[in-house]
Amino acid sequence: MEVYNFDNLEYELFPHLKVLKNFIKKYNLEDKFFIYTHNWADRFTEFNIKKLCNFISFCDHGEISEAGAMIPANPNRRFIKHFLYLNRKHRHHRELFYNKLDKGDLLKNCHYSYRAYDLKNNHIPGNISSVGGYYANTSFCHLVTETQYYNHLPYYGETIFVTEKVDKAFKYANPFIVLSAPNYIKALKELGFKTFSQWWDESYDEEEKHDVRMDKIYKLVEDISSWSISKVQKVYREMIPILIHNQNLRVSISNFKRDNYLVSEDVLKSYRFCDYDQLKLWLNNLHHF
Repeated sequence: MEVYNFDNLEYELFPHLKVLKNFIKKYNLEDKFFIYTHNWADRFTEFNIKKLCNFISFCDHGEISEAGAMIPANPNRRFIKHFLYLNRKHRHHRELFYNKLDKGDLLKNCHYSYRAYDLKNNHIPGNISSVGGYYANTSFCHLVTETQYYNHLPYYGETIFVTEKVDKAFKYANPFIVLSAPNYIKALKELGFKTFSQWWDESYDEEEKHDVRMDKIYKLVEDISSWSISKVQKVYREMIPILIHNQNLRVSISNFKRDNYLVSEDVLKSYRFCDYDQLKLWLNNLHHF
């Protein structure tokens, strides 16, 4: 499963899970049955829940590999846009934020796409998976609009859903701002990634009210958009040790997943699902975070 909160599911809307839940209880299989989820919030009681790490280093596998090779953190990079802002699919929070940026005349500072399968609304040529190279190299910061944003919906509840969207920022050596549910940045730090509070306010990550959180992120984007390109390049050079750290950590995670994937070699190996808790323990021992 991806990110459902199993404690709050309306089982009439998910009849297959209702059947599964009843079967497990009927035959006393609670200790033998596990559900894997991409939700790192880990606050469940209904089932034995195990967390997955799939999407970090995901952009090196399958069709996403078309996005090209890793871009080094180069102090001589020359930026022409403040943000790389990608929206492949329509979602309510993405539409709200896109409209805010449009109304505030901030899209001009972005390489951006919206509904990327719809060519008339796609402002970056080609499929969203192939935006490496020029667009990543000439954008200062990834403005990541994650899949999950709201934390008040009953069958999501508390959610931390880290996907390939932020993995692009690691791969292309860019800082990032994330439009997501609360505690996303905190979860990345717990895995060992470093973020950018030295240069801007990341308190948006702690904000529970989704409208207030979006406003905080918008004001942050507005502030960075006011920076001159010379300031952008100066700040980027200051960030390089963090960007290199994040790329190296990404490589470590990819190596772990190569040797510890959960599925058989001929089934979805390219996606390399691995157990999040085992990965975290391994990283702690390897890097002493």
